[in-house]
Amino acid sequence: MVDTESTCDADTDTAVLAIADLYDQYRHPLLAYLTRIVGDSDMAEELCHDSFVKVLRHWPHRDQQKDVRAWLYRIATNTAYDELRRWHRRPCVPLPDTWDIVDERSDMATQVSEADAVRTALVQLPAHERVPLTMQMYADRNLNEIAAATAAPVNTVKARLHRARAHFQAVYQG
Repeated sequence: MVDTESTCDADTDTAVLAIADLYDQYRHPLLAYLTRIVGDSDMAEELCHDSFVKVLRHWPHRDQQKDVRAWLYRIATNTAYDELRRWHRRPCVPLPDTWDIVDERSDMATQVSEADAVRTALVQLPAHERVPLTMQMYADRNLNEIAAATAAPVNTVKARLHRARAHFQAVYQG
């Protein structure tokens, strides 16, 4: 006779350990990815935690044949899209202004100024362009991984990346 209660406890313990390993491995890259999508590190932190809560909730229902990283990024992307839809109703997106006191003549000031310009340009891109661009440039994901995470065909991802680069360049230089 098999004790089903101890079997369920063992499955739960295994799932919790797997999710803890996933969290340890992907928390920082996912946080960086979400920060670039939403343009706000505090909000990205919340979205990252929300994403891992969703992973925990849906862990038993995942497709075990598919890549866990792509599934995790898909959940994070959907979570970010939901938040961006809420932000769409707001007149502007807040940007961090943490470097007010840097001497403008220093090399650090130049780097910060450039980083702010990049962040401002990224925020102005529509989400369907910003997400694949940040996944490729900052999360170092290939086309197939981006397609899996965004639930879009590879050719659509290619087209979005092409448009995103052109749009980013126009916004950044303008």
